[in-house]
Amino acid sequence: GLEASDFLAWHWNKFYVDSLATHTPRDIRKDYAALMKLLKAKDEQIALHLFTGEVLERFLTENGCARVSASG
Repeated sequence: GLEASDFLAWHWNKFYVDSLATHTPRDIRKDYAALMKLLKAKDEQIALHLFTGEVLERFLTENGCARVSASG
């Protein structure tokens, strides 16, 4: 799940930054567009949830992640 979310986040951020830098919308990368087309063809929907801080920490803990110290 995290790899998929990282993939989607990277592509969306890349599109946003590229568009912001040029002040004009740019074409979405072909690999990302192909994924969106595939999901649409399968009638799939993507749920996007943006959360940080305590909510993110609780989500990660509830899904098996554990806190580790900075020293390892």
